[in-house]
Amino acid sequence: MNKSCDIGIVFQKSENIGGYLKFCQYLEEDNTFIFLQKRKNTTNMVFLCGQTLITKKIPFHPTEISDLKKKDGHIFVLTNTELHDITENKKWDFSKYHPFTLHILYNQLAITTKKHEIVFFDTTTESINVLEIDSIFSNVLCLAERDHDHFYAVDCASHIVAIINRKGETEWIYGEIRKPGVKIGQLYVPTRVEQLSMNLLVISEQRTSRISVVNTESGNVTTIGTSSWIGDDTHRLWAPNFIKGQESWYIVMCRGSRIAIRKYNKESSCWEKSYGSMPFSYSEFNTPRAIEINTDLKMCLIADTYHDRVVVYNLCNNSKHKILDRELLCDLSWPRAAIWDNDKVIVADSKNRRIIESTIEGNVLECVQLSDRLFPNQWITSIDLYRKEGLAFLYISFETGWCVYDFLHHDMVEIDDGTEIENGYLDIHSIKYNKEAVIIADTGNNRIVIKTRKNITVFSEFERDQGTPVVLSKPRFANFWGDELWIVNSGKSEILRVSSNMKKCIARYGVERGMDENAFSLPRWCCLDGEGGVYISDTDNHRIAYRIIDNLINTINLE
Repeated sequence: MNKSCDIGIVFQKSENIGGYLKFCQYLEEDNTFIFLQKRKNTTNMVFLCGQTLITKKIPFHPTEISDLKKKDGHIFVLTNTELHDITENKKWDFSKYHPFTLHILYNQLAITTKKHEIVFFDTTTESINVLEIDSIFSNVLCLAERDHDHFYAVDCASHIVAIINRKGETEWIYGEIRKPGVKIGQLYVPTRVEQLSMNLLVISEQRTSRISVVNTESGNVTTIGTSSWIGDDTHRLWAPNFIKGQESWYIVMCRGSRIAIRKYNKESSCWEKSYGSMPFSYSEFNTPRAIEINTDLKMCLIADTYHDRVVVYNLCNNSKHKILDRELLCDLSWPRAAIWDNDKVIVADSKNRRIIESTIEGNVLECVQLSDRLFPNQWITSIDLYRKEGLAFLYISFETGWCVYDFLHHDMVEIDDGTEIENGYLDIHSIKYNKEAVIIADTGNNRIVIKTRKNITVFSEFERDQGTPVVLSKPRFANFWGDELWIVNSGKSEILRVSSNMKKCIARYGVERGMDENAFSLPRWCCLDGEGGVYISDTDNHRIAYRIIDNLINTINLE
């Protein structure tokens, strides 16, 4: 390719507001929707009333702010350590609670934490009451009243919605705890809940981009959205938020620096456009992860994880050559990686803990089931292949370790459980073997680990010509191309290039979190084509972004 393009999506005209948008609150009395807009160095409040947008700057750095709510005419902002009343210029220290999100519950501010607690704060008396909840909750993203004695809690990491009483006891759960999925009865990153009636609630999901209407008494479930296909046409949604007002129902979507709102027409029983549009009408992918190029075949493998398939993409005519799905690959489930073995394909069947080799037409040649004793209860996160002179070693990573499997003789050669490295491994996202070294993206520890026969080297930051070092934040991929190390620094939605001496970051691509040509959103992988271009798995934007490297804006010396 000789110019930048996006693979897998059909764009449509939409208003680009810029930055990364988060929906925070709907004020029915004003018919106003409130959003947070995080840009590279600033954070704004965005108020949408009717068709009018009003933007106001918040005097905090974007990385500090986690949530915002308006209550009794006051605007409250929650940071990583403090609660601010920016209307009266007051603040309170909540650092010991490790605050996560901010809500209004029983006419009080309620702060969820990462310590299995909900902190209630009375803004009038400034009194604090801490409610302990079950340890199954880790990232409570939403709280909503059910009745005087019960409330709902939505946990986006445990993938559940629960009913909790005022004593903190869990009385009902929908979803499978820490087992995300798209089947009825499962949730995948639920973000919001609304109660239509005492036994009828509506759950919004981010990753499946659907809305589930659940009857808590009968267990019946109906859905809005096509359960994994992303977009903005009649049957597709993109990270929706269902809003129940007294007069109207809304679906709010704010992704890719755009806002789209649909309003329910009760007379026609249809959802109608109320404001804006998403950047694309249709996406071929849902959260694509690993991508690998075969320069000889001019083809690319794309692990389309949430669709349970691997797409073999023809780079010459920019079209799908073959879709390797559950039917072809023996009930393939959540493939997180796919690599080339000459003209064959090796797929990480992550959830089933299998390694599947097939032709590019989907004829299965081999299926290896890994032992349950090997990193038990952990999915495969990545794979890589080293083949040379009758050797075929498969490098397989899990969340807390990795192993080397002899693909020819079906024997385990090496297991690394992290005991040799300080703090061990935490949430490994990728593993590569290159330059006689194993390169590990130790995402949970915010570092890259490079292991050779002689030593282990850990990198968590890199120098640059000007300013403070470039710090790694949720690095999800790293590999050498030529003498340079390329890193997908997902937590900051950027791609890094590191010099051959591994000391200096020489390029940083990604001006901010968004969906412009020079912006990405939680990317997972990158792959160079050897002709001056780079393919980026722009995961949260559900696209594969191809960019000419020389045309990308290098922000390395910008704060």
